[in-house]
Amino acid sequence: MKSLFFSLLLFIGHLSFAGYSDSLQAALKNVKDDTTRLFLLDELVWEYLYSDIDKSQNYAVQAIFLSQKSEYPRLAARAHHTRATVFLQQNQNDSALVHFRKAIKVYTDNGLENLSAGSYNGIGNVYIYRGVFEKSLENYLQALRILEKYNSHKQKIGLVTANIGVVYFNL
Repeated sequence: MKSLFFSLLLFIGHLSFAGYSDSLQAALKNVKDDTTRLFLLDELVWEYLYSDIDKSQNYAVQAIFLSQKSEYPRLAARAHHTRATVFLQQNQNDSALVHFRKAIKVYTDNGLENLSAGSYNGIGNVYIYRGVFEKSLENYLQALRILEKYNSHKQKIGLVTANIGVVYFNL
């Protein structure tokens, strides 16, 4: 794990000399460690999510396949959450739901419930886009319960609370 953080520090230092996405892609070509590759793939998904959805989807698929070999369930769950977010951006709500639920299952099966709130929030987003406000509210409230239980960052609690407000506005 120490080598992972050392590698990431080296890559971050390199980022100041080139564009962020270019640096991530260059680092991805050169890294051998699967854990670091997963971190880089995740960053690339988010980097391209709003500018090149096809690239974002490609990196998300790579992360899913690589995460299946990972000994870190947290990374596998993150890969599913990230892929779900890409599907959500593409308005492929059924696929988004499948991957958000897979992320939650991996988190909870591995004692990482504290990390599942984002995926519950994502499911809430799917349902709010569909106009199914009761299911949206149910998932936002579950996300909020998890965030409060584990004393999460105030920004995350604020985001989920704002989403709950949107639901009540639309009921």
